Amino acid sequence: MFVAVRGSLWSLSCKLALAAVFSTAACHVAAFVETFESYPEDSSMQTGNHVSDGWYVVSNNIVYTYFNVADMSYGVVNGIPVAPAYSGTRALSLLISDIDSIRVNGLGAFYLASAWAYAPTAPQGATITAIGLGSEWGDEVGSETLTIPAIAPGQSPWVKLSFDERLASPYGIAFSSNVPLFMDNLKIYTAVPEPETWSLFGLGLLGALLGRKRLHSH
Repeated sequence: MFVAVRGSLWSLSCKLALAAVFSTAACHVAAFVETFESYPEDSSMQTGNHVSDGWYVVSNNIVYTYFNVADMSYGVVNGIPVAPAYSGTRALSLLISDIDSIRVNGLGAFYLASAWAYAPTAPQGATITAIGLGSEWGDEVGSETLTIPAIAPGQSPWVKLSFDERLASPYGIAFSSNVPLFMDNLKIYTAVPEPETWSLFGLGLLGALLGRKRLHSH
């Protein structure tokens, strides 16, 4: 009898935990436009390079790995003459790499809907590849290549890029570019569990741990 009840509790606890993890109904979807204007200025942004110090940026619970925030109000970044930011004074700086990625800081889905891009060293135009990450090891869920057209005389060098919804992923999106790139006004959607989902997950996990402890004690 005791064994049967104990087994039922263990099964129920596991099911509660799994239900919380895979539930999509109890999620809160948030949308915002990231401009990096509120990103704390560090001493490196005040030097001749005018970019933030470090190998990642965290803003609004989003992690930008291998990116920097650039202060474009000086007219030069990393020795490259630049136009003003699309809005405000700051923008995201993307180096030439295939490992630059944007991820949610913690559990949650992520979708970058659009961004304004600028390639100051490629007045003839440039390309950027966006890759949806299917796992923390970088497995692809899809990819697309977007073109930044040549800068037209007298026109703004900033171009709006819209990204395919198929690139939405819990693990974020990675970029590669054939030239240094700046991005501004990123429109981002995130889906994070509601508080009751976290409570359900915590309850199930706690029950599972207690049940396992009792199994070992007997």
